[in-house]
Amino acid sequence: MAQLTSNNKREAAKPDMTPMVDLGFLLITFFMYTTTFTNPVQLPYNQPIKDNDSTSDIKESNSLTVIIGKNDELLYHQTNLDDLTNISDSKSAFRELLINSKRNATKAENFTVIIKPSEFSTYNGFVGVLDEMVIINHDIYAVVDISEKETSLLL
Repeated sequence: MAQLTSNNKREAAKPDMTPMVDLGFLLITFFMYTTTFTNPVQLPYNQPIKDNDSTSDIKESNSLTVIIGKNDELLYHQTNLDDLTNISDSKSAFRELLINSKRNATKAENFTVIIKPSEFSTYNGFVGVLDEMVIINHDIYAVVDISEKETSLLL
């Protein structure tokens, strides 16, 4: 009979971890399918109701035209295109302009903001303007194509 010497010690058996990797991927997949991801947030975009009897036009004295230029620069004018003014970079300045223009309008309930994104503006700048409209809770605005004369003033 052979005796065990100190050199012949038994080593502990190592478990095979390959099935555990499969189980880990199954658990990750299960939790990914059962988790609710963040739902995208939409900005409310109001569209006018078609009314064939309505012939009300937007009056210049009761509107504000906002032009989105290069690097999301905001310019505005009310009645005369020659009075095109740059709004400072802060969003609070734009918000104050909207609130004061609405307050000073001849008919505040019909005050209209005309938004004109240029070919140089970015999506982020356009959404920023729409965000400000939501923040001040003003629903009457229009997104209009920019004229060639206004585009030439941006260059």
